Amino acid sequence: MTVNLFGRSASFARSAARIAKVFGTDQVWHLTPTREGNTIVVAARGVEVRPARCSSSAPTTSRPGTSCRRANG
Repeated sequence: MTVNLFGRSASFARSAARIAKVFGTDQVWHLTPTREGNTIVVAARGVEVRPARCSSSAPTTSRPGTSCRRANG
């Protein structure tokens, strides 16, 4: 699942936590928020994604030119 959440909103943490509850905290990642506050959250089940630009110590997802972080639920 991929969703665009507005990261500056108080509901971001609540939404990210709900997604993590459904998919598991080890299966939810998010990209660095844009200046406008949009944050792309990616969730999956049983998938390990490790792009070359991210640390190989933890599953992550990203796109070229962005950093990647695990979403905290």
